[in-house]
Amino acid sequence: KKCETLVAAQESHKSRREEIGKLIVQKMDLLERIITSMSNVVLVLQNEKGEIARDELESITLDILEKVEQ
Repeated sequence: KKCETLVAAQESHKSRREEIGKLIVQKMDLLERIITSMSNVVLVLQNEKGEIARDELESITLDILEKVEQ
């Protein structure tokens, strides 16, 4: 009986670790997308020679916010 309980606990722990692993991968993916979006903001600013392209900047910002909310 103890053995069954131990096996069940190990399985539960393993599946929890897998869930946590998946969450970490999702968060890393989200961070990567945010960093890419921020890099795009920098490129837009450089392309405009210091003048902010407001529409494009706003579009990128909204895109980031949408991704964060997902």
